[in-house]
Amino acid sequence: MTDLEDLKSVSLVFKEVDEERDILVFEKDGEEVATRDVVSLICDTFNMTTKEFAESIKISVRTVEGWRAGKPPASLAKMRINRWLGLELAKRKASRNA
Repeated sequence: MTDLEDLKSVSLVFKEVDEERDILVFEKDGEEVATRDVVSLICDTFNMTTKEFAESIKISVRTVEGWRAGKPPASLAKMRINRWLGLELAKRKASRNA
């Protein structure tokens, strides 16, 4: 499986913590994946530096470096990563079909 295929199988889902609270987690093939692994896979697949990725999702470089070091991002940041990934994958698909 290529890195691009790996990225296509990543999704953001709500995970129930308890009756009162849910959290957002990345999953790949039904298994939870750490955000640091998703960010590293994005950077590796699209040949981006941490700085380039940070700029593309409009988050500080320091924050993305924290994620890559294992610091968990807020839910809003996870949604931003997921939205960016979806748009990027759609652009790649459209350019292949053109």
